[in-house]
Amino acid sequence: MAPDPQFRRRVFRDDSRSSPETKLGDEELEQLRARLAETERAMQRIVSQLGKREAVHAPPYVLKCLYTS
Repeated sequence: MAPDPQFRRRVFRDDSRSSPETKLGDEELEQLRARLAETERAMQRIVSQLGKREAVHAPPYVLKCLYTS
């Protein structure tokens, strides 16, 4: 089977130079920022919950290491 001569052009093309309409407006940027902030808050809640769960289920020697300095 011969290689497709158009493969590189189709797969690796860079459309960013040819279409200036790809820039986001202020409203779209604000929506993305709001979604990012929401995602960050959700991730913080998840990490906090995991930390609490690990503290409850951790072996005693781990707890001793965590709470003694």
